[in-house]
Amino acid sequence: MHATRPAERGARCVQGRTPGAAVEFPARKRVAWLWQRLGRHSALGRAVEIEREAQEADVLAVELFFALWDEYRRGPQPTAG
Repeated sequence: MHATRPAERGARCVQGRTPGAAVEFPARKRVAWLWQRLGRHSALGRAVEIEREAQEADVLAVELFFALWDEYRRGPQPTAG
């Protein structure tokens, strides 16, 4: 059996867009948030940087991942004043 493109299998495109159309995926926003949160960007990827941060903080990487995930989902916190 040979592989087929999603359109050939009858799969629906993201939000009804045509195949190949530019789509802004939420993951890009999360990655941009992470780079801003860490104060740097890495070509090695977010997993490597989360592992590095966890090692520096002496916590498990998976714990840090979920802490960052919760922080991201909470969104911007209002400032006092």
